[in-house]
Amino acid sequence: MVRRKVQSRISLFIDSCIGNRIVCWLLRSEGRLSAVHIASSTGNQLQQTGVRTAKFELVIGEGDHDSVAQCALAGDSPGTETVLLEEPLLWEVPARTLNLSVSQILIIGFEAVVSLTSESFPEARHRCSINRSRGSHRNLSITRQKISRAIDLRNRAVIRVQSEFRFTLEAADLGGEIVCSGEVVSNPSVTEKFPLLRISEPCQTTADLGERRHWQVGEAWWIVVTSKNCSIWNVGSFSSTHALLVNEAMSQNRWKILCSINQSAFAYPDLEVRSASAPAVFGAAHKASLNVLVEHLCSNTLKVQARVKYRHYTLPVTNVTCQIVGSSEDLTMQQTSRDTWSALTTWSDLGSQPNLLVRCMALQLYFGELVFKTTAEASVTAERCFCANKKKLIHYAMTAAAAQLFIIVCVAVITWKLASSRIRRPTARDQTARTGRFAGQPAVPLQPLAAKKDAAAANTAATCDSEPYDVPTSDRGTANDSAWVYERASGGSACSSSQAAPPLPPSRYGDEDGGYINWKKLRQS
Repeated sequence: MVRRKVQSRISLFIDSCIGNRIVCWLLRSEGRLSAVHIASSTGNQLQQTGVRTAKFELVIGEGDHDSVAQCALAGDSPGTETVLLEEPLLWEVPARTLNLSVSQILIIGFEAVVSLTSESFPEARHRCSINRSRGSHRNLSITRQKISRAIDLRNRAVIRVQSEFRFTLEAADLGGEIVCSGEVVSNPSVTEKFPLLRISEPCQTTADLGERRHWQVGEAWWIVVTSKNCSIWNVGSFSSTHALLVNEAMSQNRWKILCSINQSAFAYPDLEVRSASAPAVFGAAHKASLNVLVEHLCSNTLKVQARVKYRHYTLPVTNVTCQIVGSSEDLTMQQTSRDTWSALTTWSDLGSQPNLLVRCMALQLYFGELVFKTTAEASVTAERCFCANKKKLIHYAMTAAAAQLFIIVCVAVITWKLASSRIRRPTARDQTARTGRFAGQPAVPLQPLAAKKDAAAANTAATCDSEPYDVPTSDRGTANDSAWVYERASGGSACSSSQAAPPLPPSRYGDEDGGYINWKKLRQS
């Protein structure tokens, strides 16, 4: 380790563990200058630490700056030493001057740059601050620093330090001063100042895109960029005009306009105009198509239907108007759905004209501004339309008749099914019922009640057929089916009434015992 003092006589202190065989010298361009050995550490220190410290002295001049001091293990003869260490001898050079530079344009609210450069040995430490006119203090921070070796004008090795301070100017900084200093070890610091006498107000820049609220692809528009209140130029305002060609991509994607503003070599941030705040852009994909259909119904009635179709439903059709070519009045169109308009009209001369032409127009508006106007036409022939209409009527009538006939047939079939379900064919059990036995008992003849009540009718001969009818046993011997009354009789012949034969009795029902009652229909003999 070398400890040096910056003076004409310097001392070198060498720590080693190899005894007294250390030699030192100063290596010059013209030869070596041997160092004088002054003393070494005592034996007690050597015994405690195992390291011996040797002191050497060199007498050097100003021309020896940056010369190399070497220490080596002594050899048997000069030139055979083994160099163990070497170190250049450098004079301490104070930073006598500072190079201070500040941005030419200083604008409130924007960034300013202070650059500071010094040359010294060792390197200087840089500091900068703003001393305001009202006594406040504002320290600045180093944003970038570069350190390199250099040779000064007196051929001395020095360290060059280049520091950069970036900060945003404030209105309170006006009238103050920038103070920067460079300090080298024990030497007094060097100070430089820069007065902030003029700080400009920033320009107020706007872009005028015109008054229209929409653009169409293929149009060219002028963009006027205006800057006002620029105190550096000392003018009221400054404007420039730029041409913009609207393209298809602007109608399908988000976009923005960037305007760069440069004021006396000072570049402002780009002015942005985004699509969200700019006029809407419409292209071919936003234009709706129009289809017109005309029908001649009857009695000179004309049905007009206009339909619109969209590729992108972002600009709806707001109005559809139609007119018969040759007429001065528009048809009264009614919007029946989102995409359909229709109208019915009577044309007095419809029968006398072989052909009619209907022209329709659809309008697409954006905040009251016309964007697209689409027209379409359709023609109709009166005779052909009438024949076609007559054929349609005949077709509709035949279809309706066939449907009505189908319904009648279905009703008849259903009625027949229901009627036939009420008459049940006799079963084997019904055949047993023909014997007149009820639940294992002998047959019981039936006698009409009228025979008991009317003596004249008692002499009337009556015969009874043997056709069985099943009736509910819950009646317990009587059955009332509107015209005839039957009852069970213990004996005697069956009698008949003068009334017409009753309708068929209800279908068979079972009694509590599971048997059946055989009722006989009485008739006039």
